[in-house]
Amino acid sequence: MPWTFEQVAGPFDFTEGPAWDGAAILFTDIPTSRILRYHPQSGETSVFRTSTNEANGLMFDKDGQLYACEGGDGVTFPKEGQHYTISGRRMVRCERDGTTTVICDQFEDKRLNSPNDLAFDQRGRMWFTDPRYGKKTDDLELDHQSVYRADPQSDGSWDLHRITSDTTKPNGLLISADMQTLYVAQSDYGADKATDLRAYAIKEDGTAGECRILHDFHPNRGVDGMVFDTEGHIVATA
Repeated sequence: MPWTFEQVAGPFDFTEGPAWDGAAILFTDIPTSRILRYHPQSGETSVFRTSTNEANGLMFDKDGQLYACEGGDGVTFPKEGQHYTISGRRMVRCERDGTTTVICDQFEDKRLNSPNDLAFDQRGRMWFTDPRYGKKTDDLELDHQSVYRADPQSDGSWDLHRITSDTTKPNGLLISADMQTLYVAQSDYGADKATDLRAYAIKEDGTAGECRILHDFHPNRGVDGMVFDTEGHIVATA
C-alpha cells in the first residue's frame, strides 16, 4: 500500500524524537535545544520546553511521564553576575512542573557519550543507545558506544547495565512487546563501517545474546529512529 506524506510544520533546524502525548506530537529541534509540540487540530506548533541540552530521542513511560536523551555537552547560563553550567550527555525525566530529573549521566564513573534514542519495556525498564555522531571525540571518557538498560529502583534511583559490546554507532532501538527481542539500528556511517538492523535475543537475566542481522544496508547509510506499527511491523527512518 502506498504512503502519502504531507509537511505539516516547519521547516526547523534538525528534528528528531517524535513522541505522541495523546493529543499532539512532541519532537526535538536539536540545534536550538528545544522540545516543540505540534497540534494536529489547530495546525500550530508551540514551544514545549527550552534549554534541553540538544535533546534527541523522546519517549513517554506507561504513566505518561516524558523522558529525553540529552546528547549535548552541557549549557552555561548567566546568573547574578556569574555563570552556572548544566551538564549534558545524560538521560533525564522531564517533570510536569518544568524541572528536570537526571536518570543517569555516567557508566562506571565515566561520562556517557551522547545518548540518542530510548525505549521502555513492559516492566518499566528504560533502554537507550549511547553513540557519538558529528561531535568531537577527544573528550570521550568511555571507549565504547553501547546500548544500556536502566532499571528503576524502589528508592527512585536507576540501576544501569551495559547490554551490547559489539555496537559502534547504535542509533534507534525497539523492545518487542513480549520483551524477548531488542532491535537496534547499527548505523556507523562510512565505506568500511557496519550499517545494519540487528535483533538481539533478550535472556531471562536481562542480558542480550548474539545479534541476528535482519538487513544489511551497506554501503548505504542505514536506518535511524524506529517504531512498531499496529500490526507489529518495524517502520524506520532512513
